[in-house]
Amino acid sequence: MQSRISVALALPVDKTYTYRCPTEFADRALPGCRAVVPFGNRILTGIIVDKPGDELPEERLRDVIDLPDAEPLLSSDLLELTHWISRYYFCSWGEALKAALPAGHLQAGIRIARPIGNPTNHAKKLGKTEQRVLRILQQSGAQSPGALARRHKIPQALKLLLKLEDLGLVRVEQIMPKGGVSVLLQERISPAENVSRTDLLSRAQEIAGKAPRQAQILRAVAEHPEKSWIAAELLDFSQAPRSALGRLIKTGFIKSERVQIKRYPTLETLTLKDEAPLPTPNEDQQKAIETINGALERNEAQTFLLYGVTGSGKTLVYQKVIEGVVASGGSALVLIPEISLTPQIVSRFRACFGDRIGLQHSAMSNGERTDVWRGIRAGEFSIVIGARSAVFAPLKNLRLIIVDEEGDASFKQNEPNPRYNARDVALVRAAQVGAVTVLGSATPSVESFHNAERGRYTLLELPSRVDGVPAPSIRFTTPPKTKGKVFGTELERAVVGRVQLGEQAI
Repeated sequence: MQSRISVALALPVDKTYTYRCPTEFADRALPGCRAVVPFGNRILTGIIVDKPGDELPEERLRDVIDLPDAEPLLSSDLLELTHWISRYYFCSWGEALKAALPAGHLQAGIRIARPIGNPTNHAKKLGKTEQRVLRILQQSGAQSPGALARRHKIPQALKLLLKLEDLGLVRVEQIMPKGGVSVLLQERISPAENVSRTDLLSRAQEIAGKAPRQAQILRAVAEHPEKSWIAAELLDFSQAPRSALGRLIKTGFIKSERVQIKRYPTLETLTLKDEAPLPTPNEDQQKAIETINGALERNEAQTFLLYGVTGSGKTLVYQKVIEGVVASGGSALVLIPEISLTPQIVSRFRACFGDRIGLQHSAMSNGERTDVWRGIRAGEFSIVIGARSAVFAPLKNLRLIIVDEEGDASFKQNEPNPRYNARDVALVRAAQVGAVTVLGSATPSVESFHNAERGRYTLLELPSRVDGVPAPSIRFTTPPKTKGKVFGTELERAVVGRVQLGEQAI
């Protein structure tokens, strides 16, 4: 008997949909995998979330079109988290699941039209625009309504295509676009199996007279037989055309392979690395570190509010606690407001953890986001630092979540659904997987401070700045009395004094 699956679709409808799963797909019908399904006259991609009951009669069920994943994209804890989001923030489960995946993973099908009939039989029924659409389809092949509207300026293209379909002149059907964000492949050239450096040089000498460019390629590969050349760089180095490389590959002396290139960010945030050793924690920092580490050692899903004045060294507390987590084989998630995700903050973490850090932020391309997400799933990163959406990072053995500047408004997503607060989602995720949460701030939110006072959170305080550096003095000055002036007399005098000394003022 064919099995049934329940699929959550990224639609603003608070329900899941039951589909029949053909026998050939049975081994892929796992919760967390994608399912390509018919929905009305559309094709949509959703996520399998459960094995439904058999309350629907067989004749009302439709078959799954495809199950593209060999293993789940989302773990059971992320399925549970997104389900909680759908109930708490009043969105559909599918919308929450879409937020947990990189862009392009839940695609919808697109309509295309193909010419099938003889227009001469309906010539009197067709207007000039309909005739023009048919000519375009016959000359250019299948077209989508969007393409007809954009490229050929056809108004109401879908309506026209449906009319032509009724006349039997075109067939309008749904197709799935080629899947998501593609893998970036790079062609690499190296010596073929059992071909030595001597073989390459000998062959180069044989063909040097009649094929000097091919000979130059062979010499370049022979000079570094252990190296895998990027094809474009090899051609540039040897000043040879692509055709010369192609002919050499056919001879069997060299081989061509396509290797996946991981688009991890090469922004300034990853090229900088603060080489200074970590300072020794002061008494308050050490007390906070030991308290958090105690909860980690006891495997308690505890929440701490790290209340420290500006410059009190909260980042050092984060780093020391993460060190212990990573050393014990766990992973850590650090959420930072987008505006605070600067090269300086990331370079401090890189000083401790090197390339074990995965970075997620809004300046990354879709390809970079997808590759980092795949790297996190594969276990290449034990620490993820990111803004709001990083709360869904598919980390394994998650032991610690840190939310820096926990009251910052940028942790709240307003558009599109789900409209969630990443800090609160982080708290729920930590509770579900048994992780420790640290909320850090110099100005905690009212609700977090209230929870600390009520004993729901453990309050840790860093009341003084590092190394006893005094806080800057703040003085209010009298505003200008003259209309049109920006500065009052005292403030103007202070700014002018700084400029005269060759200094700067903000």
